[in-house]
Amino acid sequence: MEKFGQQLVENTTEDTTEKILPSYMEMYEISGQDSITLHSYERYLRDKEKAHEIASEILESAPFLRKKIFNSPESERASIIREQLSTDNPIAHKASSAMIWAAPENEREGLRVLLGSRVLESFKGTDTSSQREYAWMIWDAPLEQRTEIIRMGMSIKHELVQEPCTRMIEYAPKTDRAELISEGLASENYNVKLGVARMIWSAEESQQSKLKSQVAEMVSKGFEGNNTQEHKACASMIIFAPESEREGFRNKLAELIKNCFQGGNIDEQKEYARVINQAPSNLRKELRDEAVQKLGNALVEPSLYKNKRANDESFSREDFEKTGSELTVVGGDLRSKTIIRHIESESFIVWEKLFENHSLWKGEGFDYVPVEPIQAFKLSKDGLIDVYSGVLDLNLDEWKGMDGTFITELKQDKEKIVAVLAKVGLNHGHYHDGNFCLRFFRNENGVVDFNRKPRLYLIDFDQAMFPIEQQSNFN
Repeated sequence: MEKFGQQLVENTTEDTTEKILPSYMEMYEISGQDSITLHSYERYLRDKEKAHEIASEILESAPFLRKKIFNSPESERASIIREQLSTDNPIAHKASSAMIWAAPENEREGLRVLLGSRVLESFKGTDTSSQREYAWMIWDAPLEQRTEIIRMGMSIKHELVQEPCTRMIEYAPKTDRAELISEGLASENYNVKLGVARMIWSAEESQQSKLKSQVAEMVSKGFEGNNTQEHKACASMIIFAPESEREGFRNKLAELIKNCFQGGNIDEQKEYARVINQAPSNLRKELRDEAVQKLGNALVEPSLYKNKRANDESFSREDFEKTGSELTVVGGDLRSKTIIRHIESESFIVWEKLFENHSLWKGEGFDYVPVEPIQAFKLSKDGLIDVYSGVLDLNLDEWKGMDGTFITELKQDKEKIVAVLAKVGLNHGHYHDGNFCLRFFRNENGVVDFNRKPRLYLIDFDQAMFPIEQQSNFN
């Protein structure tokens, strides 16, 4: 099997010799996007030649710190972790927190206390990117500190920090979870409300009925207003309301969707289309068919371009707030073609190796590489990797929200992709449906074919890592 990055094939005729792309590059073609050219392929290879910069930078990054701790005698591990947690380096804190389990049992609690103080210290600052990373460390803090830390994180007026803190509620003391959920339901941010509603199952059973009633009151009030985003969030919370009230909410939602399809703008219609699966089951196909007819290609456009972010008319860059890697949306001629992710070196190398290993995916039965496409990359001044990535369509969570077609087959594709990563010993970090994007096939005019099963791609490798016992030169 040809290895990615080999020399270009030479096609010799009687008069000329020309370079042609290796045959495996067909696995990287994306329907509806520009075809891969010799120029773009050679540019990628030039980026690989500069990879020694990335290799030297990663020597100070998380995987090597984790490995250093793991390979040290058990009696020395606590000292190394304590030393790393005492630095001002967030990467060292992240790596060390993940290795507390490897320290002697009698040393772990003191290390957890030190980590907890680091998280609290971050939450008192203003760097939301750093705070987001520390939020994911909450489960390694002492159990008795987690409630205070989660509450502080949820009070930060930034969704990037609030969202992971809501997920940490299930790791708080069980007696505190209902109170944290109730506080989150009172938030002004409907995405925070939705996040804590998803945690109701983790509260004490005796408290769940009261929390569900609180959700019902909130959904009822939200549907009375005129805010599209509130309606969308409330639709996703119907399932967390008491069962006796769900049918009424579903009927109200169907009415809102129909009204929007009759008079709303395209952006609003897309938002309502993505909660069709919360409408009454007997109306979903009718609503989905109407959405396809009215919106066409716009129906599957990713949320990157919501609210006309980075328009077609001029080249521009705009930071996009999300809960995964930092991301820049590009406008002008590159709109709908390229985005820029900014991620740590270890995560990039995992992504790159999976992307380039076409023989692995072909051997597992894929006729394409189901990994977010990398167009180019470079080491930035802040030590992160700037990755120019190809744009796909909406994610699996959004397509399921529309009660879309081929859901069973797409779930099977997702399971197959996850199984391949497990087989080669790599950890993506978060396999939720929002990190699996679809790409629909287009005809020669670029029109989406809704009757053909789309391809599925794993995206957003910001939490990806190598196992500590595995070298970073994965093949």
